[in-house]
Amino acid sequence: MKTLYHKLFNQFYRYKKINQRVHAIITTKDGVKSVLFSLLMSVVVAIIPLLITINMFIYTKHSLFLAIIIVFIVLSFVYLYYWFYLQLLKSYQPKVEEINTSYIFWFETTLINIFLLIFAIIVLSVLF
Repeated sequence: MKTLYHKLFNQFYRYKKINQRVHAIITTKDGVKSVLFSLLMSVVVAIIPLLITINMFIYTKHSLFLAIIIVFIVLSFVYLYYWFYLQLLKSYQPKVEEINTSYIFWFETTLINIFLLIFAIIVLSVLF
């Protein structure tokens, strides 16, 4: 029976191999364009619910609930960003469509969201 360490190492090794295949295909120009446009599109999509939620902080009874909603919006921003990033990479470089990028998407977003969730729990426990 494999230990948890070996399972995590195998998952990371698989992610690293797929990521190397993707980065061997894309150029720096395509990568920068994908990053910038995916950030722009993610901000445009996430800014309206975020501003509405921030505007609702005038109701002091619901401040913890609204803070939790903001955390979920920030966590969903990460998923939006990586989804747009990979879609733009596929549109700029058609060879990337041959590679299964869903593993990269789930691995990176899960890893970043774990760290953001830990940070959000610490901040919310200090504030409330």
